[in-house]
Amino acid sequence: MKNNERLFRFLLAILILAGVSCERHPQSKSIDELTAIKNDSLKTQEIYKIALMQFEVFNYKEAIVLFDSAMNLARKQNNYIVVANCLNELGLIEGDLNNMERSRNYLYTALEIAKKYTLEIQRGVTLGNLANLSSNPDTAMKLKLNAVDILKNAKGAKKEYCSALANLANSLANKEEAIALYYESIGIAEKSNFYEILIGAYNNLGCTYLEMNNLTQAESCLRDHAIPLALKTKNTDWLSTVYESCAEVLEKKGDYRQAYVYQKKALASRMEASQKQAAHQLRLLNELLMARNREVEIREKTFEIQVQQDQLNRVYIWLVILALSVIVITVTALLLIQRKNLKLRKREVEIAKRINEIEEKDQERISMQLHDAIRPLSAVFIQQIGKMNIPDHKMKADIVSKLSEATQEVRQLSHRLNPVMRQQMTFKELTRSLRKDFQGSTGLTIKLALPEKEPRMPKDTANQLYFMIQEMLMNADKHVKNGTVEISISEELGNIYVFYADDGAGFDPALVKLSGLGLMHIFERAKLLHGKAVLDSAPGKGTRWVISVPAEIKSKS
Repeated sequence: MKNNERLFRFLLAILILAGVSCERHPQSKSIDELTAIKNDSLKTQEIYKIALMQFEVFNYKEAIVLFDSAMNLARKQNNYIVVANCLNELGLIEGDLNNMERSRNYLYTALEIAKKYTLEIQRGVTLGNLANLSSNPDTAMKLKLNAVDILKNAKGAKKEYCSALANLANSLANKEEAIALYYESIGIAEKSNFYEILIGAYNNLGCTYLEMNNLTQAESCLRDHAIPLALKTKNTDWLSTVYESCAEVLEKKGDYRQAYVYQKKALASRMEASQKQAAHQLRLLNELLMARNREVEIREKTFEIQVQQDQLNRVYIWLVILALSVIVITVTALLLIQRKNLKLRKREVEIAKRINEIEEKDQERISMQLHDAIRPLSAVFIQQIGKMNIPDHKMKADIVSKLSEATQEVRQLSHRLNPVMRQQMTFKELTRSLRKDFQGSTGLTIKLALPEKEPRMPKDTANQLYFMIQEMLMNADKHVKNGTVEISISEELGNIYVFYADDGAGFDPALVKLSGLGLMHIFERAKLLHGKAVLDSAPGKGTRWVISVPAEIKSKS
């Protein structure tokens, strides 16, 4: 007896993922292992395997969901082999549920994808499935022939081709052609160790010989080949079928005693196969239940982790808010301090300007008094000298001449003290006049180095530098005595530089800086011009100043 239903079920069982070991009875991975898989391609394959397990235990609802998930993942990865296989499996599930229209829709979609992406194995298998669903024998035969032709030339489709040959042989009315196809399928299966296909092919070949009344060949196929292979592989399911087929052959031969023996063996094998199948189903269900329990545990742990993560996130947010608050407070405090410092600086500048204005007014007053008093006083002195009886007329003339020169120098000094008169003099003229005044009235030797061109600076800058150089020379007159003073003035990179050096006794700036009013005036005048004054001195090593101020007045901030 042919067992078309068994061969059909076997054909379903070999619809596996091409190039991936994905058997009908895979060992399922736990859900946590599946979740840990980072490679999307491997995850797709594992979901496909679990879906096959659900199909095996007739849990069609879960199987459909998993096949759909695997198919969607495979589409994103452009893995159309998995897509076609999932559609095939979904078609078979709908067929089992007698939803023939939906089954055909799934299979035709799989066929279109297989054609579009040249997936020959999936195309051939899909055609075979469509043939099994077809109610028209002619259409079914055409589909099976087409499937065999495609699988014959498809690379790596030896097992599918071998099974398709056996399936086609079952449908042929011409027994001789069917026998030829069985032998071709047997030849491929023997070379490749496809034992289950081999057992089925020998069983159906024996049934074909039985239908032709060739009992010797039928018994040989079953006793000499099918039964030993089923015993060798411990395939009790096929063994019970082969025993039944052999019993039919013996019954037709008239050997009822042996036929009864084989019927008993078939019944025993069937019971053993049912027990194995039930145990296998139970194991699968147990694995799926354990996987579901693990999934629940993972979801609970995931929820706990999420709660902890949310708590940590809230802590991080509060820490960030706290840090930002500290930063804002710090920045605000620094800005307030800076603002206060700017106010103090502005006040210092204003005070320095007022002091400068007061000094200039005093100098202007002194200048006017000197200018107004020196001429009549000089005239009186000259008249008195003229009335004096000095026998040496040359000496008398020299006294008058010296007195006139002194008067003229005092008048020039009064001019320099007068701000109006200073405005009419260049910076170089003011500096030279200072050297002349101090070098003539003191024992200092003053070396002055001025730039060839007149430095470009506002009059206020020139006046302040003038007073700073004056203050330095006044200090030199007190502490250097008969020493040498070197003053160098230059204009570089938008700044005016004054370099001062003497060979005096020197001093400790830390001890003198706070108490010396003249030194303070130098520093304050430099600040007033937005510049800087640097003092370098030590006992026994003279004194050096470096003053730098902008050539242009900076705008007030």
